[in-house]
Formats: sequence, C-alpha cells, structure tokens
Amino acid sequence: MNTTDIKEQLIHHHQVFTTYIDELSEAEYLATPNDKWSAGQQIEHIYISVHPVAKLVANKGVMKEKFGTLDRPSRSYDRLVADYLEVLDGGAKAGPRFTPDVTPFSAKTTLITGITNDMKSINSELDQYTEEELEQLVIPHPVMGPFTLREMLMFTIYHVQHHDQKIKENLTA
Repeated sequence: MNTTDIKEQLIHHHQVFTTYIDELSEAEYLATPNDKWSAGQQIEHIYISVHPVAKLVANKGVMKEKFGTLDRPSRSYDRLVADYLEVLDGGAKAGPRFTPDVTPFSAKTTLITGITNDMKSINSELDQYTEEELEQLVIPHPVMGPFTLREMLMFTIYHVQHHDQKIKENLTA
C-alpha cells in the first residue's frame, strides 16, 4: 500500500466505524453480550490505540530518535493481518494501557471526534513523509514488536475493521 492508499483507507474505515457507533442506541452502545467489550469500550480502545500513532506521526524526529529505523521491508497487508490473527489465536490480549474502562454513552461524541481528528492529523502529516520513510521508521506494536511506519498504518486500517466486526458479532449474539 502506498501513501495515497493508506490515507484513503484510514479515513474510509474509521469513518465507517464511527458512523456505525454514532447510530447505536444507548442500550446497544453499553451492551456486553457474553462478557465481551461493549461498543463503547471498542471505540475507546480504537481511540487509545490511534491517538499515540497520530502523535508520533506528527513528530517524525521524535519517532526516529526514540525508536530508530528498521532494515527490512514492510510485510504486505495480507501477511500483516495473518500474523496479527495468529498472535490473537495464541491468546494475546490488549495490555492495560489499551484496555478500556466502562465507557459511558455520554463519551460517544467525544471519542468519535477524537478519532476523526486523529485520522485528519495522520493524513495531513503523511504528506511530509516519503515512501522510504514509511519503510524505515519504526513504531513499536505492544504485542507484535517493531513495525515499520507503513505496517503500523496498515495495521491501524485493519484494527478498526476488526473491532467494527466484533461489535456487530457481539450485538447479534
């Protein structure tokens, strides 16, 4: 995926997700079928996952200084997704920093706005990056280790789709 594809996919999939959440009733937003995360917790998880990425993308120098570079090509989107699903199948879970609390219905609009603003920020800042920098700069993933910036952005695209699907599965359970 090149920068243009990444930008389009980030906006599209996060917009689909936030629109779906925005249309949920309070009961749907708060429901925890089978002790799974509520839709409110899912959107908070997406926000607390995306926000640090947006901050790092806005600070290229900090990212390079703090995490360095990788000397390997990025995995393909499909390989990245397969690797992530394998890690999940192995029992990996979100760490405490990325585990949401019970999220009140009143927080919905704030979370949607935060995600939307972070996506706009990432898209704007990506204009300052070369394709080579997407391949070299590192952002660590808390479960999967070092990602190239391109991998983190592709993961972010998949991650929101994954949680969108989980909400829909949970609400039909």
